[in-house]
Amino acid sequence: MWRRSSAPWWLQRPSSLPLLLVSRALQDSATAIFPLALSILRDELPPTRLPAAMATLSSTLAVGSGLALSGAGLPTQGAHPDYHTVFVFSTVLCALALVAVTVVVPPSSEVAGGRIDWIGAAVLACVLVLILLPLSQANAWG
Repeated sequence: MWRRSSAPWWLQRPSSLPLLLVSRALQDSATAIFPLALSILRDELPPTRLPAAMATLSSTLAVGSGLALSGAGLPTQGAHPDYHTVFVFSTVLCALALVAVTVVVPPSSEVAGGRIDWIGAAVLACVLVLILLPLSQANAWG
């Protein structure tokens, strides 16, 4: 699963694609926390307090993103300069955030209708692969 190295485990590179994909899926699922937070604000707050609460939440996201971008350079300095540290750290933070959402966020009193568009999701995934794969491999494929 992880390559043997003298570096600490959090600096070692994943040697398997499934591990990398699971980590990436975990990070991407944590991006749903922001829209979830906005919808919870709409459900729980009166309309008079909603603009200030949404502004506070949006500014928190902006400040956090700025700190994350500037802070991402810190682990890549020193004895083991490697971007994998940032990747592993963000995966752990995303996992903690998802656990916190699961534990702390109460269930909604209103259940919205709807269904998942599986065909649309599959078409979107195929189109993205067909566009991004040649772009990423253009130098190697010629």
